[in-house]
Amino acid sequence: MGRAHSNAYRRLNNFFPVEHRPVLKAICDINTEKAQQFVDVWSYERTESDRRKLMDARDIDLIDIRVPNFAHKEIAVAAAQAGKMIICDE
Repeated sequence: MGRAHSNAYRRLNNFFPVEHRPVLKAICDINTEKAQQFVDVWSYERTESDRRKLMDARDIDLIDIRVPNFAHKEIAVAAAQAGKMIICDE
């Protein structure tokens, strides 16, 4: 799903007349090698291995949760408490 969502963010302005253009800021994964490969392919600005850093980051406005369902709640609550927009599906 990370690839599908990344592609959607990159192409959003091709389909919808929105005022803002998404910027792919960070990928978070405990597997740093896998995260770096994703960054290289999709042109994100950086990787993080600790999701708490994303919650504190001033340049992150939206958290797109792409983890197994059992972990959604904890991340969504932390993102909401940090004032981030949240995208999460089941």
